[in-house]
Amino acid sequence: MAESIKQGKNYLLAIAIDNYKHIRKLNNSVRDTDAIVQLLSTRYQFDAANIVRLYNAEANEREIYRELKRLALTLTEEDNLIIYFAGHGMYDEVTKEGFWIPVDAEQDEEADYIGNDKIIRYIKAIKARHIFLMADACFSGSLLTETRSDIQDRLESEASRWVLTSGRNEVVSDGKPGSHSPFAKSLLGILGRKKIKSILVSDVVQYVKKQTAKLTKNKQIPIGAALFIPEDKGGEFVFHPREKTNEKNITRTDFMIHDAQLSILYSDIRKIEAEVIVSSDDEMITMTGGVSEAIRKLTGEVVFEEAQLKVPAKLGDVVVTSGGESWAKYVFHAITIDYETGERVDSTTIEKLTKTCLQKAEQLQVKTLVFPALGTGAARADFEEVASAMVDTIGNYLLKTNKLDKVTIALKGRRGVNTKSQLYRFYQKSVARAAIINQIAETYSNLRELQNKLAEGNDLLMLLPIIQDMQSQLSAVEKLIENKSGKLGRKQSKELKVLMSSLTDKAFSMQQTMPQLSRKVGLYKRAGRSVVQTINNLNRITENKIRF
Repeated sequence: MAESIKQGKNYLLAIAIDNYKHIRKLNNSVRDTDAIVQLLSTRYQFDAANIVRLYNAEANEREIYRELKRLALTLTEEDNLIIYFAGHGMYDEVTKEGFWIPVDAEQDEEADYIGNDKIIRYIKAIKARHIFLMADACFSGSLLTETRSDIQDRLESEASRWVLTSGRNEVVSDGKPGSHSPFAKSLLGILGRKKIKSILVSDVVQYVKKQTAKLTKNKQIPIGAALFIPEDKGGEFVFHPREKTNEKNITRTDFMIHDAQLSILYSDIRKIEAEVIVSSDDEMITMTGGVSEAIRKLTGEVVFEEAQLKVPAKLGDVVVTSGGESWAKYVFHAITIDYETGERVDSTTIEKLTKTCLQKAEQLQVKTLVFPALGTGAARADFEEVASAMVDTIGNYLLKTNKLDKVTIALKGRRGVNTKSQLYRFYQKSVARAAIINQIAETYSNLRELQNKLAEGNDLLMLLPIIQDMQSQLSAVEKLIENKSGKLGRKQSKELKVLMSSLTDKAFSMQQTMPQLSRKVGLYKRAGRSVVQTINNLNRITENKIRF
């Protein structure tokens, strides 16, 4: 059944608040939510690039509405969405309405709260196939004042709008400090089962209801059902596990940056066919451990003998030899440790080594390279810092050249990769960083496409100033992102948010202008798609950069 459906993407909006200004602090909201996000992103089909986290200070009224509006504008009828909220809620006995309380709400100021009616309004406006809203908050059951009974024979192909709340119109437990709330513990229980398989929303609802009641001795009973609104067509979202590959150690993510492909994967570097193999070695290029030893076995002694003619090298140098007996034309020996002086690479040196390798490849007119995680072996460089340095350097280089076709980062995983391992952290970090560069490239492309469409009809001339302004602001964003540490300070984060907010507002303005051009149907549709993709990219850039 599900195989015949054209599958869209799965999106996740995670909102969690522990620290309010005027209200009792919660114990575990962010911790619970992060655990659920981690589970969905590693075991189920939720990619990091499609996950938005609004935690504590970020979970203010403006940002929550902004994300809901963006989802309403950008999701398609093939996509799926989960919204998870963990925080305070309240119920007004006079109006009989429930509310979420954002982090910036003043005490007892109902005007600052987010009413259930507005949440439902956005759920109606979002064009996804399936929407599943989960709320771990007091009085969250008021979201389901009207529900459909006798829910049967749900099909993944039919649209759905489901809600699961941690309780009815009542105060619910947020758990003891350092432990999960009963609701979150129950949800993690079913999604984290050892034998992973596809799970229907209705199965999740029933399990969480029973387990939470059991954990609280029936003091707290969640409520879950389909919303009784026209947008629900009797379907159900299905939590599908990530597909397993034939080789346990292989996981990969590919990005297109302009005309080149950047791939990040778990694999033995010797199995990746490329014109250049990059090695990580010491100043004497001894090729006696880790990745350099593996490359020596692949290429034969001829490469080692060539390298010995060029020693000693300096920390930060790249020594070029032939590819020996391998399929590669060249081996680039990146010097990441100097045993003589005791010096080891830092992130700045990793950036220099990575850029030098790319430049030498271009000079030698080769188009494909494969890198290891430079300096993470004997040089003991920090895995996450190396991930940021390498991916930012490669990504920004590919943004400015069309001389390379494919760059790969190969990570050696042994008997699978544990989520607590440094290799796993490197993979997650590098994929997140690559997503930022990919989205910048796509956004530039979309804006250029919109400019090209201006030539097709005078009606689009009204958009030209907006597009030109967006291109200028995007250049400012790129400069902010190209900082050496890969991290943003408070001032830079604020500057980035202001720029991205302005860019997104302009994209919204373009989309609102489009209906005026509807008489040119083909042109309208093509330009409209470009605007939607631009909005998606802008928001992903903001989220990924600030978080990673």
